[in-house]
Amino acid sequence: AVAAAAGVTVLGAVDGSIDIRDTADGSPRRRWNVAELGCPLATGNPIRVVDVRRDGSVLAAGYFDGSIVVIEDPLGEARVRCQSASGVVRGIAFDPRTGDVVATNGDDRLLVWSLQTDRVRLVTVATDTVNAVAFDPSGRIVATGAVNGDIALLDAASLRPIRQPFNGAQVAVVDLAFSPRRSLLASAGVDGSVVLWNVDTGLELTEPIVVHA
Repeated sequence: AVAAAAGVTVLGAVDGSIDIRDTADGSPRRRWNVAELGCPLATGNPIRVVDVRRDGSVLAAGYFDGSIVVIEDPLGEARVRCQSASGVVRGIAFDPRTGDVVATNGDDRLLVWSLQTDRVRLVTVATDTVNAVAFDPSGRIVATGAVNGDIALLDAASLRPIRQPFNGAQVAVVDLAFSPRRSLLASAGVDGSVVLWNVDTGLELTEPIVVHA
């Protein structure tokens, strides 16, 4: 798993370790193994997803056993915090407005973890297991992708749908990404396919493109 922002690249490994490297030259900046994180993580528990806040001040990792690890000030004092979802954490993202951690919960809900209050709430957002979550550049819209191929656009503040879900010829959605100007949304399928969507109309701009088997 990999994510990058503010000149650093965060790598999540199959052994559960977290590695920070300089994006420009790949040089190591800091690394934590499972024992150093201090969370109730099983040795060898793989990381499924990672994300880093835009300013690089906080990083998050989601594990196959449902654990969520957040490291605040990762290149400084490095405060580690832990939380748990009910299933595999398949998607994770920072809310650009609030700094909350938003993660898939292993079912049809999103887990929203406020780092300010340490409170967690679960919000039902789909009719099937949610696999992916992504915020648009403005932070006003959050997209989710589900096992049944549905892609939902939600108001980031309320997590309520703002339009009917997208669903084309794609299989289970495993990743999502907005274009820098928010007009396009790319979805990746479990079969290696990629589809580009018009965010305003919900129409597919391309047939599924298979980029790997």
